[in-house]
Amino acid sequence: MDAQLINILAGGGIAAFTSLLTLLIQRYFEGRRRREDWERERQKALEDEARARRKAEEQKAAARQDTFARYRYPLFRAAFDLQSRLYNIVKGGGRDLFNSPDHAPYMVDSTLYLVGQLFAWLEIVRHQGDAFEFSKPEQTEAFNRLMGEVENEFNRRDLLNPLMTFRLQQRELGELLIVESAQGEKCLSYSRFAALLNDSAKSEGTLQDLRERIRQIPNLTGEPLTMRRIQNLMIDLIELLDPPGPTQAYPGLRGKA
Repeated sequence: MDAQLINILAGGGIAAFTSLLTLLIQRYFEGRRRREDWERERQKALEDEARARRKAEEQKAAARQDTFARYRYPLFRAAFDLQSRLYNIVKGGGRDLFNSPDHAPYMVDSTLYLVGQLFAWLEIVRHQGDAFEFSKPEQTEAFNRLMGEVENEFNRRDLLNPLMTFRLQQRELGELLIVESAQGEKCLSYSRFAALLNDSAKSEGTLQDLRERIRQIPNLTGEPLTMRRIQNLMIDLIELLDPPGPTQAYPGLRGKA
C-alpha cells in the first residue's frame, strides 16, 4: 500500500472519527439540555401544584371561618336564651308563671320554641359537617363532646324531665324549624312558629307531645335536676362559643343554676 493511499485512509478515518465525536458531543449536550428542560418543567409543575394546594387550603380555611362566623352567634343566642329560661324555672320564679292564666300559654309555647330553636341551630351546624370548626382542634373536640352531653340530657327519661326528647326526635324538631333563606338555612321566627303550632296537621306528634310535657312544669314535685344540668350545659356552650374577653356578650348573665 503506497503512502498516498495510506494518507487518504488516515484522513478519512480522522474525518469519520471527528464526525462521530462531534455527533456524540452534540447528542450529549442535547440530552443534558432535554434533562434540564424536563427538570425545569417538573419543578415548575411541582411549584404550580404546591401553589394550587396552598390556594385550595386557604380557600377552605376561609370558607370554614365564614361558616363558623355565620352560625356561631345564632347558636350562641339559642343557647343563651334557653339557659336564661331554664335558670328562671329552676332557680327563679319562672315556674309560677306556668300557673298564671295570663302568662301560662306564652310560657309554655315560648319555652317550647326555645328548645326547638336550639335543636334547629344544632341541626344546621350538623349540616355544615367539618366546615363548622373552631380555630383550635381541642375546641372543636370540646364542642362535639358537649353536643353529645346535651343530646344525652334531653334524652334522659325521668318524671322530673319535662323536656325529655328522644335523640331522633331532637333532630326531627330541629328539621321542622329550619327554613331556607338567601343566606342559607336558619331557624323559623317565633311568629311563624306560633302559626305552625296552630296548624294541627303540621304540629301533631313530637312537637305537641313536648308541648304537653312542658305544660306539666308547675306540677313538678321534686327538684328538676335534668333541667338544671341542661342549663349548666348551655352555659358551658356559650362560654365555648363566646369565651371571656373584651367583646364577650352578657358576661354578668352566665350563672349556673
